[in-house]
Amino acid sequence: MFGMPNQTKENIKYTLEFLNKNNVNIRPTAYTPFYEMNHNMNSSQIAKYDKRTYYEGIPNLKYGDFLKLIYDTENFEKIL
Repeated sequence: MFGMPNQTKENIKYTLEFLNKNNVNIRPTAYTPFYEMNHNMNSSQIAKYDKRTYYEGIPNLKYGDFLKLIYDTENFEKIL
């Protein structure tokens, strides 16, 4: 889960490497209409789907980039 208190970019990178290595299907939240989203969306478009339930801020990671990570997990290294 992303956005938890005290989370770092390194924590996110480790999690995404593990999930991608094990071919885990990642989706933003259980209530997000994932198939309405696409890789060409900007952070403002993605934000309308974000429930912000667990976002507490992550050092050295802009909120817009955090939103991109939620959707575009396969390209996390470019975003981080």
